[in-house]
Amino acid sequence: MKRFGKFLFGAMLGGFLGSMIVLFYAPESGSETREALRYRIEGFVNQIKDAVKERRQQILEEIETYKEEA
Repeated sequence: MKRFGKFLFGAMLGGFLGSMIVLFYAPESGSETREALRYRIEGFVNQIKDAVKERRQQILEEIETYKEEA
């Protein structure tokens, strides 16, 4: 248990230090970074929605094919 505690402390310290370094060396302000992240997430969500619509259409076409064969 003692080793795990040391590991957990090291992981938390490393995460904290890493996040501080990223904040200091960020090329954009916080609001610009959030806006860029929001834009990327919206693009990713739209890609997922398009893929779901396409796959749904494929499945419906396969169902129709099986209905015609039966």
